[in-house]
Amino acid sequence: MSDRLSYFFLDSQGICSPPTYQEVKKSELNGKPFILIPDNNVCTHTSEYNSSNQDKIKRAKVKNFLNYCFTSNITVLPGYGLLERASTPGTLELNKKKLINCENEFWKKFRHYSQNDRISKVIETIEPLKTTIYPHYAYLLMIKMILLERAPSPANAKRNIQ
Repeated sequence: MSDRLSYFFLDSQGICSPPTYQEVKKSELNGKPFILIPDNNVCTHTSEYNSSNQDKIKRAKVKNFLNYCFTSNITVLPGYGLLERASTPGTLELNKKKLINCENEFWKKFRHYSQNDRISKVIETIEPLKTTIYPHYAYLLMIKMILLERAPSPANAKRNIQ
């Protein structure tokens, strides 16, 4: 288990430092804003932040993550991570009730919850996920593995494709 007290950030070159408030503001003014796409783990840890089951390291990571998001004013788009969290592993089955619950808990931590941020309002069935959202998220995860220099195992690749 890692004892890092923060999540890592990736850009097209690999692991990087998160953009500062000034960099976020400048990128927005240039029409090319930074976006933060938390994965399943970040969404899960954030949703469970006040849980008594969460260990100290995860709690510290979430605290640092939320603090970074608040101080940098970066745009957070958790849809991919929330959808992965609410899907049955190894299938493309979406648990809508779980999605709504995870979303509610996630956005409560950000204290700027609005109905417009809810992916569950847009996604009513699994069909659009099969051809659009899931493949894009799979590509993002594969890019993450490549940037982290983690080779996917044939067993994992086969399981994730099926």
